Amino acid sequence: MEIPHNLVLPPLAFGARVGILGGSFDPPHLCHQLLALSFLAVEELDELWVIPCANHAYKAAATDFHHRLAMCTIAFARLNQVRVLDLEDKLPAPNYTIETLRAILNLRPDLKLLLCLGSDLIDGFPTWHEADEIVKLADIGIFERANYPIKTLPKILQGAHAYQGYALPDAASTNLRDVLSSQDRPTSKQFLDREVRNYITKNHLYN
Repeated sequence: MEIPHNLVLPPLAFGARVGILGGSFDPPHLCHQLLALSFLAVEELDELWVIPCANHAYKAAATDFHHRLAMCTIAFARLNQVRVLDLEDKLPAPNYTIETLRAILNLRPDLKLLLCLGSDLIDGFPTWHEADEIVKLADIGIFERANYPIKTLPKILQGAHAYQGYALPDAASTNLRDVLSSQDRPTSKQFLDREVRNYITKNHLYN
């Protein structure tokens, strides 16, 4: 894989351990923020990198990347040790998790990576592009989300760090977009950071 010349990673000490939290973040919501905070609290991470997907391989067109990047920057600014990276916007489309991990390790092979997941992604993980290679390049961490209890893990995730009994709220970006596009926009307050919501209103997103 050829690494774009403009792809630069934040400076970190040799051998640092980094959490990777990817997604469309369309929009980023409180569950995303709580997921990041939870991993920072229980895992020995030097930093956690939030990496919005620029060109999703399986989902329909999303809100413009620059808006989703800006909303993530706003939302995760509240958390120490978190950086928001535009890395996938610089990689060839479509974006696959395996290629993002390879790009990071190509630049910094000394880093130790933890891929941070919510339990809603467990069932689909074995079908991810080169899922068997993902688990070779990164440890996997899974936090339980409400309505997605961790009952059994697929064989490929047997070595994952699974955190149960502390369920994160079942907020979903898809549902939030539906609410924001309806006449009942105020109900989104319980799921969105107030500054993210202000950004959405100012930029007329999801109308």
